[in-house]
Amino acid sequence: MPEAAEAAAAGSAEPPRLRPATSYATTVEDTIDMNTTTTVVDAVAALDRPATLVTVPRGLQNEEPGLYAEPYLEGLLAAHPAIAHERWPEFNHYTVVLSVAGAERLAGLVRAELAVTAAAG
Repeated sequence: MPEAAEAAAAGSAEPPRLRPATSYATTVEDTIDMNTTTTVVDAVAALDRPATLVTVPRGLQNEEPGLYAEPYLEGLLAAHPAIAHERWPEFNHYTVVLSVAGAERLAGLVRAELAVTAAAG
């Protein structure tokens, strides 16, 4: 088990030191693509069923505003009112999926969405 995952699993008071496995150049390219092209807008427009967007306020290095600045996010959600939005302020770009608390919360959200889908038949 990687060191950061072990610390998180053991409930260490020290937050894990997480970092991208990609190169800095790839991270920059991806960020530019997601924020200055129509990639995200096109993907959202192609949705043909209800969806929930989870966002966190801090990014890769625990900096604000995170992946999506508020004005961008507000515009995206206003253009697509069928998208449910949950903002989870206690997480950042990594901890939302790599911490025990983030993984548990995401798993709960996925289970709830699957239950709704199953009930709808």
